[in-house]
This record gives sequence, structure tokens and C-alpha cells, in this order.
Amino acid sequence: MKIMVAFDGTNSSINALNYALDLKNSSDGYLIIYSISENKVIPPYFGEYSGDFYNEMVEKDKETAESVMDMAMQIAKKHAVTPDVEIVDMPDVDTADTILKTAYKFKADMIVMGMRRLGRVEKFILGSVSAKVIERSKIPVLVAPPKTEETEKK
Repeated sequence: MKIMVAFDGTNSSINALNYALDLKNSSDGYLIIYSISENKVIPPYFGEYSGDFYNEMVEKDKETAESVMDMAMQIAKKHAVTPDVEIVDMPDVDTADTILKTAYKFKADMIVMGMRRLGRVEKFILGSVSAKVIERSKIPVLVAPPKTEETEKK
């Protein structure tokens, strides 16, 4: 089974990665860890400074994505797993769409994601990436619930 984890370094994605690692180990599966490197759009009013500023932003974003992926690799090593990793440039504004395109590209059998607890206003304005992925996906999606004191005891 090919399992793809959407990982951004947040607590919810760390939790999702741990779920995916447990699944991979119990099913002798194949793990793909995926992170997004956002493409920056510079408004035209930055004029002549846009080129340097843009290049600095792109470089900083790549460094961030690489450090996030290093974190994921360290977690995977604790589980004695060497996953494939992929840092994907995000040309789309729609994160859910980018996650799905990547899963289909790698022919993943399942997507594992974390869940954040958004407030009502945030959820109304931003929507939930997990909900969008679930709604649009043609493959199973496992959404790992956030850890709580109760789940830590189990």
C-alpha cells in the first residue's frame, strides 16, 4: 500500500506522520512524505526591487521546506523507516487540489493528513483543507485527530 502524508511541520502533521508510520509498519507499505513549497507572487508595485526580493523569498521558502522535510525524516528514522520525500512547488492557491494532484501523481492508495481545530470564523472564511481533500478525493483519506491528554494515556 502506498501511503502519502501531507506534512508541514505543525503538530497536526507530526501526528498524521506518526499515524502513517504505524500504518506503514503494520501493512509493510510504502510511504511518501509530501511538503509544499509555495510559489510567491510579487505585486508589480515593487518595481525594480521585485527580482531580488522575489529570489530571496523563493530561497527562504525552499530552505523552510527542506528543514520541514528534515524534521519528517528524523521522525521516520525513529520508526526505522526510510520514506520517499517530495517537496512540491505549489502553483495553485488551492492546497487541497495540490495535495490531490500529488497523490494521484505518485499513485498513492491513501492520503494521511492532520486535523487542526479551527474556530468558526476561521473555518467559515478559510475552509478546511482536510474537508476539501476528503470531498474531492478518489482515494481513501485518513484524517488523524489531534492528540489530547486522553489519547496520550492510551
